[in-house]
Amino acid sequence: MLEVQYRMHKDIAEWASTAMYHGKLQSHESVRSRKLVDLPQINSTATSAENEQQHNEGIEHTTLMLIDTTGCDMHESTNDAGSRYNEGEAGIVVSHVNSLISLGLSAQDIAVITPYNGQVELLRKLLLPSIPKLEIRSVDGFQGGEREAVVLSLVRSSDRGGRDGIG
Repeated sequence: MLEVQYRMHKDIAEWASTAMYHGKLQSHESVRSRKLVDLPQINSTATSAENEQQHNEGIEHTTLMLIDTTGCDMHESTNDAGSRYNEGEAGIVVSHVNSLISLGLSAQDIAVITPYNGQVELLRKLLLPSIPKLEIRSVDGFQGGEREAVVLSLVRSSDRGGRDGIG
């Protein structure tokens, strides 16, 4: 059994440890408390006033950020191929990626991952014209990859408010 992971901050790994490893997965000391602010390319003074308002310490100090879009009228849609996408959530992803770039991360430091090809297509359309080297892939397509920052877009948010158990 995997007992020590070397890829992510303990706050991020804790979920996997609890959910799948009965709390036995530990984070190696080399990554246990590592944050974006610790990276040499991060310019902590570049944090915009908007980021400071939205995030108490700024995103460079944040290890895990979850954004709940419930009640925000950001509902999923389905494209012609039957894959799901969410324009409202895509807007949040674009804003967050731009914030990460403004801190000093390069496109090669960031991955955007989503379970739906429809969302991959939408995010590529929105982000690649201005950040052409940004990697935007499905969960399967990114398997085994590593980046300093990962933005996960889960897409599902139905207008039924989750009454069907999804979204």
